[in-house]
Amino acid sequence: MNYLDMYLKKNNCSRDKVSLKTGIDRDLLLKHTKKQAKKYSSEVLSAIGNTLGKSSEDVLNEISSLEKENPPFEAFTKDELLTGLSEKWDYVIIKGDLVQQINTMIRGQLSETEMMGFELGSAGTIAVIASVIDAIRELFSGEKREKIDKDIEKKLKIYKVKQKSNNFILLSLKQLDY
Repeated sequence: MNYLDMYLKKNNCSRDKVSLKTGIDRDLLLKHTKKQAKKYSSEVLSAIGNTLGKSSEDVLNEISSLEKENPPFEAFTKDELLTGLSEKWDYVIIKGDLVQQINTMIRGQLSETEMMGFELGSAGTIAVIASVIDAIRELFSGEKREKIDKDIEKKLKIYKVKQKSNNFILLSLKQLDY
């Protein structure tokens, strides 16, 4: 999980701002993106603390509590959604104008129960055939879609809809149920 960026975002900050204000190397911050808070270097904690006006210990404690809380990733744009799906956040909340667009993508997917019925009935070969059909359909489809839409649709397959309304969609990783 990318708790560093989530923490910075909650504090109206970014890795770039930390780097510009303190002179810390951007690559060093990037290396800490997916680390657990307890493994952050003192240099990184100090730089973040200096940028936010907090002590290194406060920064460490706040990021650690974020990890324990395990909040959902919030996406308002396609780029943010693709980031959350690519990083395989446990829960992703889609909000804003993006809800309607993702609803149309989700409608075309079979439910987990329906997929299980197909797979059991075909001894698993239907999954391979479905992948081939999707690839052929995509190849010959006259529909022009952006690459980001295709990437989002592929990554949505490992998520299931937990809750849905006109204002938000809550997704969870399917593997959490097993």
